[in-house]
Amino acid sequence: MASATLHPALARCGWLPPPGSRVLVALSGGVDSAVAAALLTTAGYEVIAATMKTWDEYRDRGEVDPQRAERGCCSMAAVADCLAICDVLHLPYHLLDLQEPFRAAVVTPFIAAYGAGRTPSPCVPCNAELKFGRLLEEADRLACAAIATGHYARRVGDAEPALWRGVDGSRDQAYYLATLRPAALARACFPLGAITKAATRALARELKLPVAEKGESREICFVHDDYRHFLARAGGPGGEPGLMVDTTGRVVGRHTGIRDYTLGQRRHLGIAAAAPYYVVALRPATNEVVVGPAACLDHRKIEVEAMNWLAPLPANGHCTAQIRATAPATAATCEADGDWLRLTFATPVRAPAPGQTVALFTGDRLLGGGTLARVVE
Repeated sequence: MASATLHPALARCGWLPPPGSRVLVALSGGVDSAVAAALLTTAGYEVIAATMKTWDEYRDRGEVDPQRAERGCCSMAAVADCLAICDVLHLPYHLLDLQEPFRAAVVTPFIAAYGAGRTPSPCVPCNAELKFGRLLEEADRLACAAIATGHYARRVGDAEPALWRGVDGSRDQAYYLATLRPAALARACFPLGAITKAATRALARELKLPVAEKGESREICFVHDDYRHFLARAGGPGGEPGLMVDTTGRVVGRHTGIRDYTLGQRRHLGIAAAAPYYVVALRPATNEVVVGPAACLDHRKIEVEAMNWLAPLPANGHCTAQIRATAPATAATCEADGDWLRLTFATPVRAPAPGQTVALFTGDRLLGGGTLARVVE
C-alpha cells in the first residue's frame, strides 16, 4: 500500500509501521482512540484493539458507583463503547486486567505523594508503565509491529525516533509522554498527531463511529469526585490537622491535613485577610501549611530528578520547560548531571510544585521529562 492511499491525517502524522502490519490500538472507548483505530483500519493495517481494566475503588470494595456506570475511561460503559466500536470496524478485542499493576504504578504513589506534600501527575506514569509498558508486552505477545494511541503527539523518524508536539496546540499531549522509554517510543505511532480535535470529531461522524458525540473523560480516571475526598477514603498519610502559618511563621489558622492542599491554592483556606493568601509551601515534617501573597509563588530555579531522556540536550543547555500540562513552556537553561538537573527559567514560573512532571523541549521536539524534586530559593 503506497502512502498516497493513506488518509491525509495518517500521511502527515509521522512514523507508521510498514503497510499491512499488525498494530495494537489502546482503545479507551473515547472518540480519539476510536478514530485512531479507524484510520489505521481503513489504511489496511491489521488492527487489534485492547482496553486496560484498571483499579477502581468501588469495584475493589465490591460496591457500585452510580455515576461510574455512565462515565470514565475504565467504566463498564466505556467497555460497552469499545465493543460497539470494534463491531463497526470489525476488530478483535482484548480486555486486559491490569488492576493490580495500575494500583501499584499509579494509585499508591498518588496517595503517598499528596501525603508527603507533593503534587503528582498520575497520567504520566500510567502512560509510561501501563499504556506503553504492559500494553507493549501484550503487543509482543500478539506479534504486533507497533502500538497506537489517540494521543495528540507525533513520532518522527525511524532509526532514531523522536517525539514532537501535536499540531493542535490546544490539544497537544506530548507532556504526558515525557517519561516514555526510548524502546517504547520506537514502537509507538500516533495517528492523530497532525489533526485537530475538531477534525477528529468530523472524522468520527464521517466514519459513523458510535462515539462520535461522546464527551471528554475525566482528568484523573480513578477519582470520581474531588481528589481530597478520594484521599480521605483511601486513608493514606497527610490527613492530620495542623497549623497554617504565614511566611514569617505567624499562626494564621488551622489546616485539615497536608494532603488537602496544593501550591498556589487560594480557595478553602478559611483565612479572613485584607489581601488574598495562597498556599506557598507545604512542610510535612512539621505538618504546616505556609500561606503568603501571590508574589511568593513565583520562582526561577527548580531541580528535577529521575530524568528520562528521549533526545540529547543542546550543548548550550537552552530549552523550554513545561511544569504542568496546562502551563506554557518557558525558556530555561539546563544544567544536567545524568538523571538529575537544575533549571533556571528566563522568567519566573508560577507555583512549581514538587512531584509534578517537568517536560523539556527544544522547539516542538520533546527532549524528555522527570519529576520536580525541589524549588531552589
